[in-house]
Amino acid sequence: MPLYYYVDGLGSIVAVTNAARAVAASYVYESFGATTMQTQIVVSPFGFTGREFSNGDGNAPGPGLYYYRARYYDPSAGRFISEDLINFTAEINFYAYVSNSPINQTDPSGLFPPIRVTLPGKVARLVQSSITFLVRDLHETRRAGHHRFPGELNSPMRHCTISCELALRWPIQIVRASGVVNELQGLILDVRNIRSRISGESPEAAQVVDLVNNERGFACAERVRSFRLYSCEECCGNKACSGGTL
Repeated sequence: MPLYYYVDGLGSIVAVTNAARAVAASYVYESFGATTMQTQIVVSPFGFTGREFSNGDGNAPGPGLYYYRARYYDPSAGRFISEDLINFTAEINFYAYVSNSPINQTDPSGLFPPIRVTLPGKVARLVQSSITFLVRDLHETRRAGHHRFPGELNSPMRHCTISCELALRWPIQIVRASGVVNELQGLILDVRNIRSRISGESPEAAQVVDLVNNERGFACAERVRSFRLYSCEECCGNKACSGGTL
């Protein structure tokens, strides 16, 4: 039987109905997402701001957490359980949720607060939703790339293929800039973990060769777009097509 979800202005699930329009579940949340009241015949996998709620099963580190893609969020504490991957680029408190302004903002990727747009009305909503979609697509495509091409040995292929695929969907200048930002974030991590980097306990997060392989991916995107003879993955695996040895 199909179910229908109802959301509030933050995207939080407030009710679920069945095909007969009977209420199958309803939820009330505190400002930071803790559930204060609920009735449910069926259990919704989604909750506060539309993110998945964990009862401790699956890959979640514990019960009572929301999966915000890059990190898990604890609504009872009103904070993430791990540091923001971009650290000071976001804000001083690495664990804060939307700068402690949960009734005005959301953080669907778990990476940084949404970009504030001051344009009026529908234009503002269109711009903001477009930026949010762009950031989410960049992040989740790169995240999926780590599953498709895991480990350091696959890093050249990963950077080339993912950059190519993103460049087919977005302007190359935007994808290039996001790649540079990604490496700068890695450089910050390297500085914060300099001892383990020097000792060789962990690999360097920022590497110039990653930017080189990104450029090969952009070259592949042009070839795929022009000739349609290859997929991005095939082009990146072909020395002649990608413009050099990966």
